[in-house]
Amino acid sequence: MQKSLSLILTKSTGEINPDQEKFLKIADSNLGRLFRLINDILDISKLEANKLELNISAFNLNEVVQEVVSSLYNWAKEKGINLESKLTPAEIIVHADKDRIIQVITNLLGNAIKFTPQGGKISAEVIPLAKAEGIYPGECIQVDVSDTGIGIEQKDLTRIFNKFEQVSLVQPSGIGGTGLGLAICKEIIELHKGKIWAQSKIGEESKFSFIIPKEIKKEAQDGQSTGQV
Repeated sequence: MQKSLSLILTKSTGEINPDQEKFLKIADSNLGRLFRLINDILDISKLEANKLELNISAFNLNEVVQEVVSSLYNWAKEKGINLESKLTPAEIIVHADKDRIIQVITNLLGNAIKFTPQGGKISAEVIPLAKAEGIYPGECIQVDVSDTGIGIEQKDLTRIFNKFEQVSLVQPSGIGGTGLGLAICKEIIELHKGKIWAQSKIGEESKFSFIIPKEIKKEAQDGQSTGQV
């Protein structure tokens, strides 16, 4: 269906008039939303069954963050939002599941773009840590996604990481979701032996942060494969 719509919208199959193009774009957008919903439900099902396996590899986290920022830059620009990355000059090599970390960062930045009004600012920052008290005793990496959006009530800061939960604040027109994205992010980060949390106040800056070890120990991978994370 996606391929067929793409061919029609690129006019590879012939010309279309403006009204046809308008409704085809709506169909394409809704199909994309359905595709994301199905993937979210599949991820949640795997997580609940302890069947989500991490594919650990070494990669430069700075490059990954910049890749995600670049992929979302035009969306932010269309909304009149300044999207930037704050990265260290040196490479930050981590041993983690690259695709899943990209999924988490994309979700956090995507949410920030959805809920930040025109003229706002969003940043993604990577911070190396020698250790993280109460989270991990060794070298860790913290990623912060900050925005100047509409803010979140204190009572919602923990609840938003539950499945099918959304903030009680009235959402901007046209903004909605399944309430699965942050729950999936939380599960992915916890599979990496890390932690994710949010800080915000209504009408003020929101900051979503996560910490993961620089390198997952072998016992963590073994535990994950048996569902004992």
